[in-house]
Amino acid sequence: MAATTAVAAWSLHGEYDAEKNAMLLMLAAACGHERVVELLLQHGAEINLKDSNGSTALMYAALFNCPAVVLRLLRAGADAAARSENGTTALQMAKEKGQAECVKVLAEAAAAEKQRKEQMEAAWVKAATANDLARPSQQARRSETPVSPTPSADNSVDAGTPLQGAAK
Repeated sequence: MAATTAVAAWSLHGEYDAEKNAMLLMLAAACGHERVVELLLQHGAEINLKDSNGSTALMYAALFNCPAVVLRLLRAGADAAARSENGTTALQMAKEKGQAECVKVLAEAAAAEKQRKEQMEAAWVKAATANDLARPSQQARRSETPVSPTPSADNSVDAGTPLQGAAK
């Protein structure tokens, strides 16, 4: 509890510093301090900011097996697909360290994200198909375009237009 109070007080004291708050977010995530993570997020900590190794708060939470923090960060919009400098994701880090609980949370989130993307793609295809069916094709529109009469020098309608018979 003292750590929560100390980190929160240090973070919120003085001017707002997004980078400092993001670094504190990484520390709180690695230590599994959900309440501090929540407080930092409420005060604008940049959730996907990377440290010098390219690691994010989500990666630290996964690496140190803090599944509740992993879930909280994901719900707050943490990028599960982000890669560190060596190209690993939070899920890969958790797998490498044998953090089964975090692997489960991250895998479920990945599956849900994949399903969401597939549903959005299907909706786009359906909308595009419906839009194409509702709109005549370019070729059909060209053939349906009415020919406008072109008056000649004597203001009579040129032969071969739809109004030829009407002008006589």
